[in-house]
Amino acid sequence: MKQFKKTGWLLVLILAACQATSKLAINDYFGIAMPADEQRYFQIVSYSEKDGISYRNSADMNPNIYAWAEVLGKDIQIKIVNNSEERITSSYVADQFSINTRDGKEYILYKGRNTDYPVHGFITSHTSKEYFLRIPSKFWETIGMENPDSHSAEYLEDFWTGMNTNQTKGKVIKTITINLGGQITIVLKPVPGK
Repeated sequence: MKQFKKTGWLLVLILAACQATSKLAINDYFGIAMPADEQRYFQIVSYSEKDGISYRNSADMNPNIYAWAEVLGKDIQIKIVNNSEERITSSYVADQFSINTRDGKEYILYKGRNTDYPVHGFITSHTSKEYFLRIPSKFWETIGMENPDSHSAEYLEDFWTGMNTNQTKGKVIKTITINLGGQITIVLKPVPGK
């Protein structure tokens, strides 16, 4: 009976681990900490669920601080991982998130309410934080809507978002730039095959 209980709990733990792993797959964009002017040297070579991500970087970049992002309709989910030995300053006021399009435009992502912001101080060493940010309506107006002031603009935006999710994943968004506390910059690029 004791052997059955141990085996049963082991099976439960394995299933729970599999579920947690699948829920953490945020893989439309990937990037590491770098000086903003070095981003041209950061190139994602390949990605697979099995082998992970492979990329090229310069000596001035810090691969111990990295981020994954996923476009979720009108929102972007970003997971920042700090595997460095230093803590990273992060706060609602000082942090900035933006998307940069292939036609050279920049759109600042909306952080929501200060009280809902996930970090008020630091991302400590060997931890991660998740941010849920709203893509501004100007972005949708530019690439998807012709008359955002119409009475049906919200409906059109929802329709456009649902029908053209693949277009935003790599074809329109060139990079996602994260600036944490005015000190750390992370530039994310589209993951191949997404």
